[in-house]
Amino acid sequence: MSEPDAAEIAPRTTRASRRRERTKSRWLRKLAWAMVAVLVLAIGATVYAYFKLNGNITRISVDNAVGTNRPTAAAGALNI
Repeated sequence: MSEPDAAEIAPRTTRASRRRERTKSRWLRKLAWAMVAVLVLAIGATVYAYFKLNGNITRISVDNAVGTNRPTAAAGALNI
């Protein structure tokens, strides 16, 4: 008696099981693309907010607002 061929040993896949595998992989692919889109939008919104808020920061000199009535500097004081 001869040994069975690989085609005889391997389980046969039905049309329905192949369709289920394709459907599952399609949904996974769509889910992956949706997650990528959400991630890109979130990063874009974060970058936009950063530059928008960072552009609103301005520096002004308060030397004139403080005036001349200032305490004298203590001897040996450290600016920490």
